Amino acid sequence: LKKIVESLPGPLEFAGNDMNEEKYNQLKARAAKHPADFPGFAHYMLAKLDWQQAESLMNSNREFIGKCPNNSAFLYYYDRHCTARPTINLPTDGKYQIEVIDSWQMTKKMVVAGVNGQITVSLPGKEGMAILARRIE
Repeated sequence: LKKIVESLPGPLEFAGNDMNEEKYNQLKARAAKHPADFPGFAHYMLAKLDWQQAESLMNSNREFIGKCPNNSAFLYYYDRHCTARPTINLPTDGKYQIEVIDSWQMTKKMVVAGVNGQITVSLPGKEGMAILARRIE
């Protein structure tokens, strides 16, 4: 994975969805006002926690997403999560080639090319998986 990161067209910047205390308090207020918008048990329980507890929980499940300058490449790393069908969001103003990387087996497989927007990718549901999206157009 290190060699792949080093081969990218520029340095990676964090591109995930950070949750801060202000966003969390807005989420809690919305959950209290509109509980039907939060049908899942996880959302319900998250809204019951104070910020420090929620931050700890969210950081343990954080998405590791990096992007290169000019959206030339995106790297989604799932670490110890056994994700099977993640949905990634790519810019719609270009076309991307999607590769699945198994950092444990040291393999890389191109799965689709010429895509953009919201894409669901199949992974084997094991640790150490990553998705690399490189801009081709």
